[in-house]
Amino acid sequence: MDRREKTLVAYATVAHSLNHAYILLIPLFLVLWIQEFGTSIYVMGVVVAVAYAFFGGGSVPFGYLSDRIGARPLLMVYLAGVVISLLLLSLARSITHLLLALSMLGLFSSIHHPAAISMISKEVRDQGRGLGYHGMGGSLGIAMGPLTASLLLLSIDWRTVLLLFSIPALLLLMALAVKGPVELSSRRPVALAEISKSFRGHGFTLVLLVYIFAGIAYWGALTYLPLYLDALTLPSLSLGKSTMGPGSYLFAALLTAGAAGQVAGGALANRSRVEVILAVSSGAVALLFILMALPWSLMVAGVVVVFGFLLFMLEPLQNVLVSLRTPGNVRGLAFGLVFLSVFGVGALGAVLGGYLSADRGLRSFFPLLSAFMVASGVASLLLLRVHPARGGQPTISSNRVE
Repeated sequence: MDRREKTLVAYATVAHSLNHAYILLIPLFLVLWIQEFGTSIYVMGVVVAVAYAFFGGGSVPFGYLSDRIGARPLLMVYLAGVVISLLLLSLARSITHLLLALSMLGLFSSIHHPAAISMISKEVRDQGRGLGYHGMGGSLGIAMGPLTASLLLLSIDWRTVLLLFSIPALLLLMALAVKGPVELSSRRPVALAEISKSFRGHGFTLVLLVYIFAGIAYWGALTYLPLYLDALTLPSLSLGKSTMGPGSYLFAALLTAGAAGQVAGGALANRSRVEVILAVSSGAVALLFILMALPWSLMVAGVVVVFGFLLFMLEPLQNVLVSLRTPGNVRGLAFGLVFLSVFGVGALGAVLGGYLSADRGLRSFFPLLSAFMVASGVASLLLLRVHPARGGQPTISSNRVE
């Protein structure tokens, strides 16, 4: 990568880290908001569901916009929007006010993924590595955001924590406004009536299935793994006057390993036949789901770190799959659709997990997640067989990605 490409990836990576850190403040603050506003967990669950709906659904229209106006202005809107949303959250005095602020946070946060990932796929020659670093930023945000907020809550109130969390987004917004990344790829926006023709013949339906099946397994695992790990016969860790159960420290280890997995996946994505690599990796994750369902606590503890590495390694492989099979002028919309699949349809994993776990216990859920990962891998192989990719990495001509 040249200097321009590195700058572009750096901005996208930091913005990605903030994106996941802000969204994961919602479950962390859930109990505090229930107490603060004197409402039930059901009402608060509806409020949070609305915010997540905006987070998933907003990626499609913003993906379409990124194809027309480029990623940089949209990333600036995203950062400005989350700053305003966090300020409004810190001032919330009623459940209605909270609903409005969280909906805004979900909507503005939905901009990042389609805009940033399509920008990397069109602007960076070593797109696999670029997407890997971008994914690593997201993993670090997932791991460090809630941890940082939890530590701050030990000494200051939640409203002040939200104000402090708005500062990094404000600083990044100022940096983008003064000297943001330069986009060189040509933009040939497609009329709404012609969009379906742009996707025809590229096997995009199979790409969506790869994401949907993996998304169900992803959300099912991340939602319930902390509860499952806490139920294992493993020791807790003492941190001063506080105690951290296995669900906390093992889950943190999983997310940290995931950051390394993102980089490894980015390096593998540069190789040919990425569909085969993705299918094999999906199969390995499916096997680990089966191992985690076994009753041996110490073995499960060891498997969790490997599982985190492989689970998050899938993301850059999947993203390169999209960029190889969609024209550049609808790339943003394509990523909007796949992230709607992951964050929208994939959220069924959390629903299925809740139903099965309540009826049969948490361990019974893992074989089903394994089956979804196998289905994702099979869809990837079918994609290679039925719709061969248009070629390897995107070609670069006169500093423009075509």
